[in-house]
Amino acid sequence: MLSDEEVTNPEDEEKFRSEFMSVRGYAKPDEKSDEKDTGLYKVRYYYSRNYTWKEGEMVTRDFCQEMVALSKMGALFKYEDIIAMGDDGINGQFAPSGSSTYSIWTYKGGVYCRHAWFRKVFFRKRKDGKFLPNDGLKNDTVVTGKVANELFPKGEEAVRPNDMPNRASLKYK
Repeated sequence: MLSDEEVTNPEDEEKFRSEFMSVRGYAKPDEKSDEKDTGLYKVRYYYSRNYTWKEGEMVTRDFCQEMVALSKMGALFKYEDIIAMGDDGINGQFAPSGSSTYSIWTYKGGVYCRHAWFRKVFFRKRKDGKFLPNDGLKNDTVVTGKVANELFPKGEEAVRPNDMPNRASLKYK
């Protein structure tokens, strides 16, 4: 949940609106996913919910701070929305030389990033033996454990860039 804060620096407010709010616009969990929704199941993702600290100081990048904050507020993303963020150049400073885009799905916050995408699987609820109508995620319940892992195994979204070859550097291989 966001707190109420006095705006004391208009430049900070402009940065908040241009970065945080633009990323938030990609979170559309109630819309249908053509890639990951199958029958009575839906798959959505949220970003890691941890910040990186070094010697008592937060060293998490701006993009990751925004994504962690959104995740802590409950933001969920469809696969296509995550792909669109990368295609639209969000966090593009970590793209390979000569490009302004890269896969946020694969490389998250960029080189040395310690974050990952976490999967949430939903299943349509029943009432009186009948499945409830499709209404975004309102008529769905979260599926956990073995069932979720068997239906939708983890992939590259769960690998942290810091654990990738070259720590996920795309500019210097």
